[in-house]
Amino acid sequence: MGKYYYWSVAAECVRLAAQIVDPERKLKLIDMAAIWMRLAEQAEKNSQTDLAYDAPPLSPDGPSVQ
Repeated sequence: MGKYYYWSVAAECVRLAAQIVDPERKLKLIDMAAIWMRLAEQAEKNSQTDLAYDAPPLSPDGPSVQ
């Protein structure tokens, strides 16, 4: 799932909250929207990060078992 999906779910939570009369449910939907927005922001950061993993070199004696 990508940032656009997360943003769309956040927008849907806000849209639903606007239609809800019960303040407790409205607040829960607003809270859910905030969580989805944080996920979208994190997905954006992750998409800009280039991760690479270099395995440590093997010892001359071969792999050690612990």
